[in-house]
Amino acid sequence: MNQKSGMFLWKFFGFFTVSYLILSIPFNNRPLFDYSYDITSSATKPVYAAIKIGVVEGWEATERFTKRLFSNSVPTETAYIDSVGSKAAAPEREASVPASNSPESSDVNADPITEQEKASVEKALQD
Repeated sequence: MNQKSGMFLWKFFGFFTVSYLILSIPFNNRPLFDYSYDITSSATKPVYAAIKIGVVEGWEATERFTKRLFSNSVPTETAYIDSVGSKAAAPEREASVPASNSPESSDVNADPITEQEKASVEKALQD
């Protein structure tokens, strides 16, 4: 940060603090800020309303845009269906499993496969 910008920040902070202290001085049991607000609110309320409308409209436009942008980003479920339409698929054959890799000699810590899981896997393979 160069010296000019650092000096600007100190001046800004100083002027802000002095302004805040002046506007906080009570006058007839109300701070001076209340009196200045009463005078300027007729001009500032329409400005705030216009800004609010612009922000809300901008937010809604952004929301519509992002919905349109991402509406085609998720593939449909039909894109995941994979099937073979030909009867020329590889013939079924029994695979010989070596004794060391047989299900009976599997790891002791492995979870046993339930009958329901076996049935669901066979059903998935048949479909």
